[in-house]
Amino acid sequence: MQLPDQLINRITAGLVASLPQALILALAGIALFTTIASSLQQALSDSYYTEAAMITFLVTASDLSLFSVGSAFWGILAGALTLWLIPRK
Repeated sequence: MQLPDQLINRITAGLVASLPQALILALAGIALFTTIASSLQQALSDSYYTEAAMITFLVTASDLSLFSVGSAFWGILAGALTLWLIPRK
């Protein structure tokens, strides 16, 4: 007996909705490990960009919010400022 797609979708949505939110967030984080690791490896491959990449990542991940502006903006600004201040080798 084959179930219709709509029934399978409803069952799947019901199962996911019944899971605790923390578990869903943890699974989403685990799914992003490879992407984050690959992005960090690429960003840190050139020694000139290492400090700026780390500062950008850390400020963005810190959830800093100043003047109602989110951490993504401050991370980009901190990384750009770091690149501007560090002399080119």
